[in-house]
Amino acid sequence: MKQHNIIKKICNLLLDRARLAEIAIDSLIRKRKENEQNFKDQVWYDAFSRFVDVLDKLKDFAKEISKLKKSIKERFDELTKEFDDTMHDLNFTMAIAKAVTYIT
Repeated sequence: MKQHNIIKKICNLLLDRARLAEIAIDSLIRKRKENEQNFKDQVWYDAFSRFVDVLDKLKDFAKEISKLKKSIKERFDELTKEFDDTMHDLNFTMAIAKAVTYIT
């Protein structure tokens, strides 16, 4: 489950960054006139273009990690079911219950 928690933290961090980007873009839009000069500055424009590229990469990464999260959960569920089924088939659940009773 450690990996699941790591994936969850990464997704939350990506969401936080997406919200910050949304606020920054909203500010640019609201202050369109004031920011017009920035877009005319090549260095600023290039930095903004890199920002857009990074946002696209983050979006793609978030999609990948979400799929990974889902596949980990599906695999965990699958293995848990297999384990439970084999424990039942081998009557290990009874043996474990008896052992616990014997110990206590």
